[in-house]
Amino acid sequence: MTTANPAVGSRDAAQALAARAVRAGGNPLRMVAELMPMADALVVLAASAIAYLMRYGTEAATAEIPAVTLLAAILCVHFLRASGAYRDQPNEGVATQIARTARAWCTVSLGLVLLGFLTKTSDSFSRAWTTTSFLLGLFGLTSLRVAASLLLQHWRRAGRLARHVAVVDLSGAGQGLVQRLAARGPQDVRLLGIFRDGGAADGGPDIATLTALSRITRIDEVMVIPGRVPEGAGNAAEAWALDAAMRRLGTIPAHLHICPELPSFTAAPRSVALLFGTPVLTLRQRPLAGWQAVAKRLEDFVLSSVLVVLLAPLMAAIALMVRCDSPGPILFRQKRLGFSNNEFTVFKFRTMVHRPDEQEVPQAQRNDPRVTRLGRFLRSKSLDELPQIFNVLRGDMSLVGPRPHALAHNEKYAALIDDYLWRHRMAPGITGWAQVNGFRGETDTLEKMQRRVEYDLAYIDGWSVGFDLKILMQTALNVLFDRNAF
Repeated sequence: MTTANPAVGSRDAAQALAARAVRAGGNPLRMVAELMPMADALVVLAASAIAYLMRYGTEAATAEIPAVTLLAAILCVHFLRASGAYRDQPNEGVATQIARTARAWCTVSLGLVLLGFLTKTSDSFSRAWTTTSFLLGLFGLTSLRVAASLLLQHWRRAGRLARHVAVVDLSGAGQGLVQRLAARGPQDVRLLGIFRDGGAADGGPDIATLTALSRITRIDEVMVIPGRVPEGAGNAAEAWALDAAMRRLGTIPAHLHICPELPSFTAAPRSVALLFGTPVLTLRQRPLAGWQAVAKRLEDFVLSSVLVVLLAPLMAAIALMVRCDSPGPILFRQKRLGFSNNEFTVFKFRTMVHRPDEQEVPQAQRNDPRVTRLGRFLRSKSLDELPQIFNVLRGDMSLVGPRPHALAHNEKYAALIDDYLWRHRMAPGITGWAQVNGFRGETDTLEKMQRRVEYDLAYIDGWSVGFDLKILMQTALNVLFDRNAF
C-alpha cells in the first residue's frame, strides 16, 4: 500500500492550487453511477432518432413518435433504478449488468407495444421503426454497460478509484484498522497517514497537520478511533477530548466517521455501517460529492459569466464614481478564509474613507462615519459586492454559499461558536441562505452570528441547484427592499 507523506511542504506554492485540487477530488466511482441514468436516457433517444432516419429519412415526424420515445426513456430509467442497477452497477460483473439491462429494456418495449394495441394506436408506428429502435436501444444500453465497466476497471488498476483515507488514532490502538486498510490494496485505499491528538510521542503528525494537508490534497474519509473510556471519573474527560477532536476535524471537507469498539460480527447493526470492513458511525458527509461538485462549479461559471457581460457597464460607472467621490483605490481588497480554510483575497468596491495605515477594519455599523456618501448607497443596494463576481470566476468563491468574514472576525467567532469553522467545508458565496433570511449586515451580538452559522450549515447539508436558484431570486428581491445593510 502506498502511503503519502503527511508532512505539508511548500505550503505557499501548494495553496495556490488547494481549492481547485480539492474541488476536483470527487469520487469517479460515484460520478459514473450518478451519470448513468442520463446516459441511458440519451441512448434511448438516440436509438429512436437513428431508427427514424433509417425508416423515414428527413420526413417530418408525427407527434406520436417523439412522445413514445420520451416515455420509453423515462420508463427505462425508472425500471433500471427500481432494479438497483444504478446503485449496484459499479460492483457487479458485466454479464449481470447486461442481463439486468436487457430485462428492463424488453419489459419497457413489450409494455409500450401492449399499450399501443390496447389503445388502438399501433397503426401510427411503423413495424420497421419499432423493431429497429428496440434493437438499437438494446445494443446501445448493453454496450454502455460494457464501456463503463472497462473504464472503471482501467481506473481501478490505475488507482483513480482509491479512497484517500486518514486515520485519527485517539486511543493509540489503531494498528488493527491500518492493517485492514492495507489489506484492501492500493487500488482501493490510499492511506494518507495516522494522526493523533496533539501529536505522537515520537513527533508524528497531529490533527493540525491533517487539517493543513486537507488544503492541498483530496481527503475522502476521516476515520477516528476514539480513546478508550476508563471506568469512573475519567469518562467526562475522555468524552470532552473526543468532542474537541471531532469539532476540529469537522472543518475538513470529507466523510467523518467514528470507529467504535464493537464485538466481532458479520453485519453491522442498523445504526452502524461497514466501511472497508470496519463498523463506523458517520457524523458528517462530504459536501458536494460526485456530480454535485461539477454541477455547482458549472452553475457558478455560467451564471457569473453572464452577469459579467450584463453588469459590465454598471460596474464601469460605479468604478468611475468611486474614483471621483473620494481619494483612494477603487477596489477594497481583504484577506478572507474560504474553502477548507484557505486564504484568498476578496474584491469589493471601496465604500469607506481610505486609511492606508489601518491594519484591521472593524465591522461597519449603522451611521458609521467611515462610510462615504456614495458608499452608503452602494452598501444599501449591495452594489459594492459586484466585483466578487470575478472571485467566482477565479474559483475562490461561489455565487451562493456561507459569507466569508474578515480573518480577525473568524478568529473571534471560532473561539466563541463551536461549529463556526464547519462553514468552510463549502466555498464562500456572494449571498447565502442566512442573508436571505435576514442575517445580513452587522452581527452585533453573539446570538446573531450563531443563527447565521446555523443557516450556513443547513445550506451546506441541503444543497441543490434548485436551492441555489431560490436563494438568488430571494437575494434579488431583498436588494430592492432590505433595510438591514449599511
